[in-house]
Amino acid sequence: MRSLDETLARRRRLALEAERGDDAPRSFDRLATEPSAIEASSRERLARAARRETEEGRRRVLSDMLDVLDDLDRALAAAPAASPIVEGVSLVRAKMLGKLEGHGVRRGDDAPGTAFDPARHAAVGTIEVAPEAAGHVVEVLTPAYFVDGELLRPASVIVGRAAYTLDHNR
Repeated sequence: MRSLDETLARRRRLALEAERGDDAPRSFDRLATEPSAIEASSRERLARAARRETEEGRRRVLSDMLDVLDDLDRALAAAPAASPIVEGVSLVRAKMLGKLEGHGVRRGDDAPGTAFDPARHAAVGTIEVAPEAAGHVVEVLTPAYFVDGELLRPASVIVGRAAYTLDHNR
């Protein structure tokens, strides 16, 4: 692949040869009709940018659908257990979860007692716990979700912290 300077120098040389009447016009015509390395590189860069934007848009839509799924979970938690509405909302939730799974979305397996991991958890609060439980998830408010193996949304969790003590002996 030629650099920009090499390509421009070659074009100038061919243009000078064409002015002198050398055999350059055929070469110059060929150079003008062939895609240059710069054009090919630009096309590749634009294609990568288009793929990246498409993937970012896909991830935004899937993330928005997770908010709807969370709302369905909250509705189920707040509704009386033996209600026809609960059954209907459960069916809608199952269908939505199936559609998300069809697009590569998987729910994380975060559970209380797992070590807090800032790469996959978003701590939204802390609560005092026994010293051995400090730094572990106490409650999962919303689960983590992954798409194609990459984190789509971190789990919102409450993390245990050791009780504060004042040491008067120091």
